[in-house]
Amino acid sequence: MELKEYQKKSLDEVRKYLEVLTEWKDKHDRVIKTYPELAPDFPLKAWEKVKSVPYYSRKNGLEEYLPNFYLKIPTGGGKTILACHCIDLINRIYLRKQTSVVLWIVPTNQIYR
Repeated sequence: MELKEYQKKSLDEVRKYLEVLTEWKDKHDRVIKTYPELAPDFPLKAWEKVKSVPYYSRKNGLEEYLPNFYLKIPTGGGKTILACHCIDLINRIYLRKQTSVVLWIVPTNQIYR
């Protein structure tokens, strides 16, 4: 399936963010070994470098920074195919591996089918 131009542009934006996020994560990991109290909010720093819209930081249950982003695509815009491509980008660029476990939650049976 050939992606549309706006889909390619969206994936390019995701790719840029993930590349910068990976750089900041590496910096974060180096700092946290020596000075855990100085650990930067690396998802926020990466976002600020790539985008000019607000970013809302999240943490997991262990109080570790949790990178997040959202795709705002209209109905019928191919969100599912973009999500699949994003999973691939996250695996390759950020996680640096080829496989992962994905929990895909859908709100209705119609979407599930």
